[in-house]
Amino acid sequence: MILARTATAVLLALTASLAGLTAPAMAAESDVITWSVRPGDESGADGRSWIEHELDPGESIVEHLVVTNHGDAAVAFRLNAADGYFTDKGRFNILPVGGTSTDAGTWIELSTQSVEVGPGASESVSFRITVPDDATPGDHPAGVSASVLLDGAGEVKVDSRVGFRVMSRVTGELHSVAVATGAGSFTGSINPFEPGDMAVHYSVANEGNTRLQVQPDVTLTAPFGLWSTTVQGQALTEIAPGERRDGTIAVPGIWPAFLYTIDVDTDVAPVADGLEIGTVESPGTTVTAMAIPWSQLVALVLIAGVWTLWHIDRRRKKNLIAQLSAQVNAQQAADAAASSPAASRVAPSASAAVFIAAGVVAASLFVVTPAQAGADTAEDPGGVEISVTIDENSGSEAPEEPSPQGPDGPDALPATGGDSTAALLLSGAAGALLIGGATLFRRSSRARARLK
Repeated sequence: MILARTATAVLLALTASLAGLTAPAMAAESDVITWSVRPGDESGADGRSWIEHELDPGESIVEHLVVTNHGDAAVAFRLNAADGYFTDKGRFNILPVGGTSTDAGTWIELSTQSVEVGPGASESVSFRITVPDDATPGDHPAGVSASVLLDGAGEVKVDSRVGFRVMSRVTGELHSVAVATGAGSFTGSINPFEPGDMAVHYSVANEGNTRLQVQPDVTLTAPFGLWSTTVQGQALTEIAPGERRDGTIAVPGIWPAFLYTIDVDTDVAPVADGLEIGTVESPGTTVTAMAIPWSQLVALVLIAGVWTLWHIDRRRKKNLIAQLSAQVNAQQAADAAASSPAASRVAPSASAAVFIAAGVVAASLFVVTPAQAGADTAEDPGGVEISVTIDENSGSEAPEEPSPQGPDGPDALPATGGDSTAALLLSGAAGALLIGGATLFRRSSRARARLK
């Protein structure tokens, strides 16, 4: 609590300094104006950074603000009370002059609307905080300020304000509810071999009735739970009831896996130690985000296209080689058929026919030669004459004894030696011719089979 108030006090002091430094830059030919506004009592500032009370519905309390003029001339300050809120950066602010307050800003009643403070002097101004009877339990932020109107040629240029917060906590049942919503957007890399980034946009709404400190966490999960990571967002140091904070968490090194699951969770805590926040509800949210691998898909398409072209070209070359090979083989077969194969088909067949015909002729000569030899012997005067007589007793014919004819006498045999030699020669020639013809015919048949 002390640390929080100290930080706020430093922040308000810096705001006061900036406001004092800004005023001279906008005021033409005027003295430097610097001032500060602090909580206090009738005697002056009491060291508090802001005012914070726990009040019952219908309760009223009196407080004071102290305006100190740090300049060298008297300045008239305008006083204002309005509803308070926290910026996106967690800084406290109040509605500008002319804004319409609807909550705790209307509970504050200033004793005066302006105060004139001399150089180096301070003025204490009282104000009353009155809680309505129907006020809802919980925290209600508001604030008071002192401002200076700086003009040039009668025209208002800027309203510089310095003030502090007035927090009123109405007693009753407290509950803290932080509702988170989210969405994710993936940005891939042009390089298909590099991961992309996932930006998770989240929103945290305080739907309870107490101020909260919220730590948003984002969990990114790949399909089928193959990979997961958790990243913490920027802590919301203070968010008032009814307020909403938006933020973005960048998660680098994300590979596109088509679809990611995003869980946005909130860790709720009080803004100060010892400050009750009642029951806590912090429902998270689960959303999905597309992560399409466009660069990887383009790379795959290019690779597939190159492979397809290569395969088509390879098949085309293979078909061309096959066609050329077939043409060469056909040409070689045609050339071979036009030269030796055709002659071998005709010549062996003709040769075989010649050999077979010669063998047949030789065989016929072999058969005919013995018959001719017998005929010649019958006509020869020196041959043997055979006569037949009939034996009456036996009833059969009995040959008579041949009577030798010719010059060689009765015991001489016919001269047949030369005829037997010729027959042997003719039979051998016939066999050789037949075998040669059969061999040539067989070779001719094999040559025809190979050409087919």
